[in-house]
Amino acid sequence: MNEIYPQVNECFHFDPSDPLFEDHFPGRPVIPGSLVLDCFQKAIRDRLMPQEKPLLVLAGIRNARFIRFGRPGWVEVEISHMGVDDDRVIFSCLARQDGQTLSSALLQYGRS
Repeated sequence: MNEIYPQVNECFHFDPSDPLFEDHFPGRPVIPGSLVLDCFQKAIRDRLMPQEKPLLVLAGIRNARFIRFGRPGWVEVEISHMGVDDDRVIFSCLARQDGQTLSSALLQYGRS
């Protein structure tokens, strides 16, 4: 597990007309934190590990911080490889909207 992964910057769009936002929250729609974490995982899986064999799988999430609410629209995600610890590959993840940090987390991946 000595691979070096490049930094990835990816944008995700949350459609304001998605029915999800009618309930989360009425009159003031915000992006659920779980969907931001899903964006982190999707960027890692699709951009950094599409050819991994054996497959690396999500093994843990550490230090997840939800700093401010994100509203429907575009969210920028930045993923950086932090290294390997206890046979797990660690990525630092950051989500921003309009230059403001929404959330951050460390995602850990291990062999399946």
